[in-house]
Amino acid sequence: MEYRTKSSASCFSVTLVGKVTFRSIDDLKSIVDQFIKEEAPDIEFDMRDVEMVDSSGLGQFITAFDAAEAKGGKIVIKNAKGIVLSLLKTTKFDDLAVVE
Repeated sequence: MEYRTKSSASCFSVTLVGKVTFRSIDDLKSIVDQFIKEEAPDIEFDMRDVEMVDSSGLGQFITAFDAAEAKGGKIVIKNAKGIVLSLLKTTKFDDLAVVE
């Protein structure tokens, strides 16, 4: 997995590329830790180029949701498609996050 981050006063944006799996947990933890330190209350993941997400990856998105909620913000998942979008809907993650 590769990623890029960008921060503004209102939103911490993350663009993910590749497979979000147990092998990328350290990177995902770093992303969430960086988000916690930022002032932005919302975190947004652009998943346009994400091929798959496993349970470990989903767990880190839940951690990001908890961090956003603690800041009074929200988590937004953008551009998820195919199997990734199916996973978000099947696990009801779209009840926690804004899925666009």
